[in-house]
Parts: sequence; structure tokens; C-alpha cells
Amino acid sequence: MCTGGADGSIRAFVAAGTDGGFGPSALAMAHSGPVKCLSSVASIGGGASPLLVASGSMDQTLLTHALVESDDDDDGVSKKGLELRPHAFYAGGHFASLSSVEMTRVGGSDGNATTMMASGDWDGGLCLWRVPDASIIGEDNEEEEEAAEGRSKKRRGAKSSSSSSSSAAASRREVEPLSTFRAHNSSVSGISFSHSSSTALLTSSWDHSVKVWDLQRLDCVLTLNGSRVVTAMGRCSNSDVVATGHPDCAVRLWDLRVSMSSKNDKGGSGGKASGTVSDNTLKPSHKAWVSAVQWSPTNPYTLVTSSHDGTVKTWDIRSSLPLHTVRAHPRGEKGLCLAYGDGCVYGGGTDCVVKRFAC
Repeated sequence: MCTGGADGSIRAFVAAGTDGGFGPSALAMAHSGPVKCLSSVASIGGGASPLLVASGSMDQTLLTHALVESDDDDDGVSKKGLELRPHAFYAGGHFASLSSVEMTRVGGSDGNATTMMASGDWDGGLCLWRVPDASIIGEDNEEEEEAAEGRSKKRRGAKSSSSSSSSAAASRREVEPLSTFRAHNSSVSGISFSHSSSTALLTSSWDHSVKVWDLQRLDCVLTLNGSRVVTAMGRCSNSDVVATGHPDCAVRLWDLRVSMSSKNDKGGSGGKASGTVSDNTLKPSHKAWVSAVQWSPTNPYTLVTSSHDGTVKTWDIRSSLPLHTVRAHPRGEKGLCLAYGDGCVYGGGTDCVVKRFAC
């Protein structure tokens, strides 16, 4: 499990045992501003790092770190530990606070697989990135050194002035976006790669809309407009049905399943592109802003939500009322984020504590 904090730090916890508990953690001071979004994915081919963690911040930076094993020498005794090592810096895409990020693997086998990342910012900007392979962590990269020799003297001077920094930070690569465009008129609050197509992306925004994008043509093939700001979005594990959270305490369901024929229609959002939104499927139950929505990875009918009222609720979308409600945080503290684990749900909030609940 990976977490981000308002102090700019990210942490990675590794499960220990079968009770859902965690063992040693790794810490990295990644940003100078609060971390607003996180995403993690298993690295391709394993290599030196089994996990890549992407983080976006209010300082307008987007980074990836690789989780690696490290040998800690404590009083002459070598101990195995974990380390979040800088992996890549994503530049030239965003000029506003990051608000959402999502990574996914594209391709079947490790030999042909690629890690893709999409990120959104407060101004409605959306960027697509190809994430470098994590197997180069800790290794020399001669091609990059040769390319660095050809850079401007100013760039090389800045690089030499930071020679006192750690070798890990110095080896961080700079990645430019594959594409960048204005997706919404306000903050991009949620991003999810489509379940039905590797070339489609789902986004939600504070501009009251949820959209489906064709990543090959960078066209919007479906737009659904709601009546409220969308503050959080989660996609069903086996379809492109999504649930969204809103400041009016409601959780809404959207059907974003778009036929491939409509995506390939030369007219953009062709006649078969359609979707629906139901404002009354899940009755308002939270008492404040809905801040996070997570769909169960195993049950397509179950999702959990978190709110600024400090509660976490479990829903079955076939019912209009929540199945369970727990007070996850003390009164006066806000729930901010959620994550599913093996038979449990984790919730984090402004009390700076991550709590585990059986489900």
C-alpha cells in the first residue's frame, strides 16, 4: 500500500502475514507541496524494482519512484530494508497543481508490455506519458550520459552544481509527455483507463462532466453532464460503469460503455456513442462532501465511499441505501482517501492515520 501526505512525502508499506497488517515501510520526501494524487503499478519484467509509484503534488510536479530493496548497515549489521528510489521526473506537461493520476500496463507479455500514465491538473489539463522501464534503477545508462553531453552549457552547469545530491536523485530521468490537451474546463478530479479498450480513457471534473476519450485520436467520444461538481470517481472492475462522489453528499452512477463503432466513426462522437447517468440510484447518506470512491476489485456490485463527515460506507449498487457505515475518523476530522486490500478496506484522513476495516 502506498500513501501520500500533506508534507510532500510518500510511503510504501509491504504486507506482513495474512491478517492485513504491514511490515517495514519506505519513505521518500518527494515534493515540496502536499501530495494530491497517487497511483502504483507492478513494474514490467520485475528487475530491480517490483513496484512503481507515481505521485502528483500541489507544487505542479509529477514524479515516479521505484520500490527497491536496500541493505542498511546498522552498527556493522547488514539489514534488509525498503527504499523508494527516484525513478523519473515528468516535465513540460502541467503548469497547475496536479489533481489526478493513473498508471496501467498496456500489452500482453512482459516483452511487449508498456506502462502508460495519464495525469490531470487543476486547470483541466490532461497529459499522457510513457513510463520508463524500472529495471534500469541502480544501473548506469550510457545513452543518457552521451545525450547529456550534448545539452547546453547552462543545463550542464546546473547539473554540475547539484553534484552533491544523492546518486539516486541524479540518475532520475526527465520524461516529456506524449500528448497534452485541455480535457475539461476545471479540475480533473478522476482518471481511469477503460476496461473495454486500451485506447480509451475515462475522466471526471469539477465542471460537472464525465468524459470518454479516444487516446489514438485525442478525441472526446462521449460527454455526460451532471448537475453537480464531480469530486471523485471510481470504475467498476469489469466494465466502464463508474461511480462518482459530489459535494452534495450524493454518489451517482454513470454508464460510460461506448461501442467501438462509435469510437471509430469519422464524425468523432458518432450516433452510437451514448451513456446514462442516474441521480437517484444511491440515496444521499453522507453528511458532507464525498471525497473518495473505490469499487471492489472482486465484486462488480460493491463499492465504498469516504466523506468529509469522517465515515466510510459500503454500498451494493442494487440497493439505494448503504450496507454498512463506520466512523473511520474522529469527529471533526475528514476522510480523504480509500484503498482496497485483501479482504479489507484502508481509509486515510486529516487525522494522519490510515485505518484498516474488514470487509
